[in-house]
Amino acid sequence: MRPLSVLFQSPRFLSAMTLGQLGNLLEFTIHGWIHVRWTHTLYDPETGDAIGRNSLFDIDPKWDDPSNDDLGDFYSSHVHPTFWRLHGWIDDRINDWATANADRITPITVAGVPWFKMDGQLVRVSDPFSWPSHHPHHGPDHDDAEVHVMEEVMALMKNVLEPPTPPSAALGERALSRPRPARLAFRDVLLGISVAL
Repeated sequence: MRPLSVLFQSPRFLSAMTLGQLGNLLEFTIHGWIHVRWTHTLYDPETGDAIGRNSLFDIDPKWDDPSNDDLGDFYSSHVHPTFWRLHGWIDDRINDWATANADRITPITVAGVPWFKMDGQLVRVSDPFSWPSHHPHHGPDHDDAEVHVMEEVMALMKNVLEPPTPPSAALGERALSRPRPARLAFRDVLLGISVAL
């Protein structure tokens, strides 16, 4: 990872790409690798089965305990201290990109977040992120509204990623379409590959 770290800090390399290209490269290299490398999924000593959410869509409140900080799970990775070190490092690479392209970009602030003016070339989006905080119910009770929006998003994702099996499907087909455990589904997304069960 050290050679990649050097590459991601090279002004020559950074000045040759859009912000989106940098983001994609970071996401599918160092970012994904760190999440997978320092995951600490617990296993049942008797069965060897992973202890954790059975699917990406298991959002039962029992998983809200701060001790659930597995870097290998979408739901809990942000609780782990390594997550914040990694994402701070990524923020530093964005700053390096901005320095390498300073004469071609315009820094701005969007909703309190440092960003860059969309120019259609180096910066192709106007917002640094999409987030439920723009929900019409944002206000004193915004946490409940945002949780509700996130639950709706998770339901939509589940319908796309784990569509219901038709009742007429053979047993073998149902077994093939069973949901992937959360840790494997997360690894698939981070690394861009599918790990056989």
